[in-house]
Amino acid sequence: MAKTVRYNGGKLSFYGCTDPKKLRKGKKYKVIAEDVMDWQTDYTLKGVKGEFNSCWFDEVQTVSIPEMIANIIKKVRMQLCNQ
Repeated sequence: MAKTVRYNGGKLSFYGCTDPKKLRKGKKYKVIAEDVMDWQTDYTLKGVKGEFNSCWFDEVQTVSIPEMIANIIKKVRMQLCNQ
């Protein structure tokens, strides 16, 4: 599953990477590739040309539908047991 991240407005880069002017603060992006280097990891984002410093993003937790259903069932069971 692709990682989903949200741009936090960062601009600091230790290695040359793409200028973040193309990015919108608060917008979610899908990471399609990661380039791990000594001092920095760069993300390649779906639909956006370039590589961007991973520190400029916060990971967005995503839950699959089966996980969501399992969590709901677990909560309902707990509520029924507590009655």
